[in-house]
Amino acid sequence: MIEMLTSMAICHNIIIDPKTDKYSGSSPDELAITEAGRYLNVYFKGRDAHKHIFINYNGHDLKYELLRVFEFDPKRKLMSVIVKEIGSSNIFVHCKGADSAIFSRLI
Repeated sequence: MIEMLTSMAICHNIIIDPKTDKYSGSSPDELAITEAGRYLNVYFKGRDAHKHIFINYNGHDLKYELLRVFEFDPKRKLMSVIVKEIGSSNIFVHCKGADSAIFSRLI
């Protein structure tokens, strides 16, 4: 479950309005997914100029280095990010998109 929630908090192009602390983005789906993560106590806190992503999981701050973004496009029907967990050697690929696009890549 934590992996799915972490993906919700990492794999998007959302920005945070510093005045209101509200999420903003071009996709209503991304906004809904990111808000759902916040509701479930895994939420996106922001990015910095050094390609770090900050999330909070049940009160614990986590930091990831963004290694690569594969933007959503109509042909792939998904978005992917590759991140490295700061403080460990763990590297993760997080994907989101159409069920048909995800399922066809699992096998």
